[in-house]
Amino acid sequence: MADFVLVHGGLAGAWCWALFEPELQRLGHGTHTLDLPIEDPAATLDDYAAAVVAVMRGLERPAWLIGHSMGGLVVPRAALAQPSAGLIFLCAGFPPTSEAEHEENQRTRNPANEAHFIPAGEGRILLSFESAAHDFFNDCPPALQRWGHERFRPQATAPFSDYAPIARYPDVPMHAIVGSDDNIVLKAAHSEMIRRRIGVPPVELPGGHCPFVARPRALAEVVHALVGSAGAGDRGDPRLG
Repeated sequence: MADFVLVHGGLAGAWCWALFEPELQRLGHGTHTLDLPIEDPAATLDDYAAAVVAVMRGLERPAWLIGHSMGGLVVPRAALAQPSAGLIFLCAGFPPTSEAEHEENQRTRNPANEAHFIPAGEGRILLSFESAAHDFFNDCPPALQRWGHERFRPQATAPFSDYAPIARYPDVPMHAIVGSDDNIVLKAAHSEMIRRRIGVPPVELPGGHCPFVARPRALAEVVHALVGSAGAGDRGDPRLG
């Protein structure tokens, strides 16, 4: 079985994995979470990655990194700094290696979402409950929508909007999981970018941007299968995509 370091996305924190962790543990895996310094407007993606690396260095073996949403911009950086078993991009962004890839990243984002940002001071944003329910939790019951929104933290915008390239992607197994009704991205453009960026088709789950909240057991089973396929020496299993 594997160790997983779960790297949350924008506005979130370690809390967001609370329903998902037991499902991975049920399948025999170890899980490790952290809070990225998203409220600090001076913190960069490299600072976020350093927080992940600090967790990785405390483990007895290389871990799989799961990066959700903005966390996808972080996990390759961490894997370049510290040995990793592999990466799973979950409804995620992908760091650019060039200006052209940065522009491509912007084209995969749903432009309607930016109008939902509420200024929270010092270059940070929040979302209203209605916007959070639409953008993040559109496939969740109201109680879970409120549970998530009440725990949101102010998010500095620079880390997911400024040009912050990496030199290359790490030479480890990489997979991607997307949601069929994810309101954060433009699905067709995002899926095509994934194929070009990491060379494998994404696995598609029903639902929206946060499957670890809406369908944690189904997500855990997909992750378990992906790790098994990588253990057999595959970079990805097209039958899952």
